[in-house]
Amino acid sequence: MKGKIATIITMLEFGGAQLHAIQLCKAFAREGYKNILISGQRDYLDNEADFLPETVHINVSYMVREISPLKDLVALFKLYKILKREKPLAVFTHSSKAGILGRWAAWLAGIHVRVHTVHGFGISPFQGKLTKAILLGIERLTSRITTFFLPVGRETLRKGKEWGIIKKRNYKVVYSGIELSRFSNVNVKKREKLVEIGASPELPVVGTVACFKPQKAPLDFIRMASSVLEEEKAQFIMVGDGELRRQAEELAGSLSIKDKIHFLGWREDVEEILSTFDIFVLTSLWEGLPRVIPEAMVQGKPIISSAVDGNKEVVEDGVNGYLVPPSRPKLFAERVIYLLKRPELREKMGREGRKKSEKFSVEKMEKDYLYILRELIH
Repeated sequence: MKGKIATIITMLEFGGAQLHAIQLCKAFAREGYKNILISGQRDYLDNEADFLPETVHINVSYMVREISPLKDLVALFKLYKILKREKPLAVFTHSSKAGILGRWAAWLAGIHVRVHTVHGFGISPFQGKLTKAILLGIERLTSRITTFFLPVGRETLRKGKEWGIIKKRNYKVVYSGIELSRFSNVNVKKREKLVEIGASPELPVVGTVACFKPQKAPLDFIRMASSVLEEEKAQFIMVGDGELRRQAEELAGSLSIKDKIHFLGWREDVEEILSTFDIFVLTSLWEGLPRVIPEAMVQGKPIISSAVDGNKEVVEDGVNGYLVPPSRPKLFAERVIYLLKRPELREKMGREGRKKSEKFSVEKMEKDYLYILRELIH
């Protein structure tokens, strides 16, 4: 065994950052390292984390997403104690809260290699000025003890530089890798799959895969669906779950479209569900660089996404899909209607998307991380 690597993430809910972290633990194990994987309160992916090869998974329940001074201090102390005891060669942090607490705990414990993967910053356009100023100050201060930054996209890097968080040349953009073969080699019949999930095999499918949380704006997806159904026959699939699930279902009911929207929750067969989509839609208000867009592109799906952050890196407006300003469900609907009426254009955009998806391979991501790890350790 070459030594230990610690990975710290706030929660192991089903999401891009979480899948990214788990994939890296597998890569570190294959390379001969032992993993110390630390996450907060248990969630969807914790059961998988419990059985990762060469991995000790530890839950620190005090590490929560919301700001809580008392819990944050307790979590910091517990992380420090774990790292002091385990003495890993390097600490990799993911997500905003774990990124702050994990790097400071590593610094206090004397761990010299402290790497933060920037999936996005905990600073959003919808926070008050004081909250933004405090969070920005904390991020800037923490950047001083950060050995290396790994932003998941160029737009994330640009924002980090603009905000004075990433200043030095201690960074490299590494895209979050996906298993291209898993999404490109889906052997499922669309008609049968739609019947299996209770959808109509006769209607076109507009779908999304996202957490039901404010960032992903699932209510905008419902409003968009309502506007589309005023003009076109279609059905909508939402893969995901979260705090806004009930509100989304209630909104669909109040708009009298609940029979046209299929709420599937989280699924193990995401690649098969994606294969049934005619159009993929992501209505997020802000992003890092969501893995699900390249996953849909691998399958040749035209993308309609909000024109924010990393979305703009992977969706070229008018080429492999369309970019729409966030919080504009009627504009989303206009683009969906336009594509529903033009199957040839959907096919063309899907082909363009496939060409762009190759740079998101998980093999490239793992190779980049392992190279950076070796360089920083030595």
